[in-house]
Amino acid sequence: MKYLFFKKVPFNYGCEYQRFQNGVKERGIGAYENKDAKILLKMFPDKIDEIKEEEYDELKKKLNIQPTSFRAFKTQHQDATKDPNAVYAETESKGSEKTSEKAEDLVDVGDAEVEDPLKDTE
Repeated sequence: MKYLFFKKVPFNYGCEYQRFQNGVKERGIGAYENKDAKILLKMFPDKIDEIKEEEYDELKKKLNIQPTSFRAFKTQHQDATKDPNAVYAETESKGSEKTSEKAEDLVDVGDAEVEDPLKDTE
């Protein structure tokens, strides 16, 4: 099995190959039997290169990756009646209501000693 890299795409090589985008240029790859690969290399020596299996596998993986501009964005469900740019406070459930307490009971204020800053001035 030989792996071929097609430099000029689209072009009629007389065989099928897989196209992919390499930067701004379109290229092609394919896996062929030894006798078919030799014929293609003889017919188009300046347009086809033989590559290693590792390179072929790496390029094959890139075929399955979509271009950045076409990747699906993660979506989030939103209520259509609300403004998408606004920040809404979460509502508390009725079961978790606390009993209202007086402010004096919530805050403990101790005695503070305050000096008079104008004591020494006349």
